Amino acid sequence: MLCEKPLSFIIEINCFMNLICMMFDISLLFLKKSDPLYFMLSLIF
Repeated sequence: MLCEKPLSFIIEINCFMNLICMMFDISLLFLKKSDPLYFMLSLIF
């Protein structure tokens, strides 16, 4: 059981990151590329 725990933890983090990336991509669709916010976000990510 102890051996499986880290792996499931990594998978959960991976899913969480994928979800964040998806939300970020969707939010970018609503932003215009000339928007300063878009530029700031693209620098951060």
